[in-house]
Amino acid sequence: MIMHRGLLALIAQTAAMLITCGSAAGGQAQSATVEGFARASGSNSPMAFSLVRLLRSDTSAMIQQAITNADGRFLFAAVPGGDVRLQILRIGFHPMVSPLLHVEPGQAFRYDLSSEPLPVELPPVSVHAVNGCLGLSDLADDSALATLWSEARKGVEIRRAFELRYRFNRSMRQAAQVHWRLRPDGHQVRVDTVVVEPDSVLVREQRLRTDHSATGYGQGNRLTVPDEKELLDESFLREHCLETTIQRGDAGMGIRFRPAGARQVGYALRGTIWLDSASYLIRRIDYEHLDNGDVFSQVNIDYAPVRVAASVLRLPSGGKALLRPRGPGHWLASALTATLSYTYWGFDEIPPK
Repeated sequence: MIMHRGLLALIAQTAAMLITCGSAAGGQAQSATVEGFARASGSNSPMAFSLVRLLRSDTSAMIQQAITNADGRFLFAAVPGGDVRLQILRIGFHPMVSPLLHVEPGQAFRYDLSSEPLPVELPPVSVHAVNGCLGLSDLADDSALATLWSEARKGVEIRRAFELRYRFNRSMRQAAQVHWRLRPDGHQVRVDTVVVEPDSVLVREQRLRTDHSATGYGQGNRLTVPDEKELLDESFLREHCLETTIQRGDAGMGIRFRPAGARQVGYALRGTIWLDSASYLIRRIDYEHLDNGDVFSQVNIDYAPVRVAASVLRLPSGGKALLRPRGPGHWLASALTATLSYTYWGFDEIPPK
């Protein structure tokens, strides 16, 4: 659910291959706050890292969105006085909405939420033409695929809300090996560490989406790999489509994506987003880079639970990559392979403003 915007780099005599794992306005702040705890019905266990939305009572439009912390606590600051409702969303749970709540200006309002587990059942499989691939406007025509896409997007929203609330460190270790044709293999280890800052999350995401739309997913021996937040964004389906056949395998259920048309600039991307069959959380993402239809890279990123305080959040844990050189001199090296591993630490919850 961090995304791999780390680097896989090896500079040799003939090739350089790179994988990039992809203030409030003025005015007087409102003084009312709305807070509480979210717990699972029956077990009373905290619903950690669940989305909580503050809704307008009359239109159900969202005023604010927050994420519960590891203890299930949520807090909305600067809430305007009036009637509101609270909604909680989490994969595998019933989307509960509170009764009407009246908040007075300056009040510290408390309301706890609870929700019952609700296993998601896919609708019957729809029948489409062979090799059918649906864009955003056609997705509703396939109820099973639309349901799977919608559930996967909930996980992405949780991931994004988490990054908007927590500051933390992420390190990516890459052990790369170049397989030369006429000499022994070369080895290199690289470690890239970044601090993920809540203030930069949305700006960084928009910049990467814009860059990929304009220049594709790499040129020459420089490749980029977007994270699941970009793959499951509606804007991704402007240039890609989802295959109507849901993949099934040891990794769970897979949503297969591919380019909707030929790229004029840069490389195209296709792959599979694998979801756990029970929880619908991401287990793995497979990527392939295409140069005029020719596949020359294979990248697999695995996801696993990462400890955050008293709970866990699923994030990239490691992976493998295989690239075949492009351009002048590429024949000297047959391939580049790499093993990737991620480490996270220093999670610091930032109070809402």
